[in-house]
Amino acid sequence: MLETTDNNADLKTKIINIFKVIHKCGKKMKTAAKFIDFFIHDVLDYSILNNQTNNFSKKKEYFNIKEAIETVFEMVEDKSEMKKIKICTKIEDP
Repeated sequence: MLETTDNNADLKTKIINIFKVIHKCGKKMKTAAKFIDFFIHDVLDYSILNNQTNNFSKKKEYFNIKEAIETVFEMVEDKSEMKKIKICTKIEDP
């Protein structure tokens, strides 16, 4: 009877270890899937920018650098939150 109890304990330990490994693999797969998703979006963003470069024309123009930085900040804010990256700006008026 003692041997059966030991076998049950060993089996229980093995099952627990298997579930730990499955959980760990699941976390890695989720992380990999997120990475692939971000990578695909980055490639698509690059592709869009690359296709649009033919439509751009160069010209000298004065602009408000503060507004430009704030616009770029707003564009990347959502993506940075998805990647759990905290970004901030501090622009003081002259």
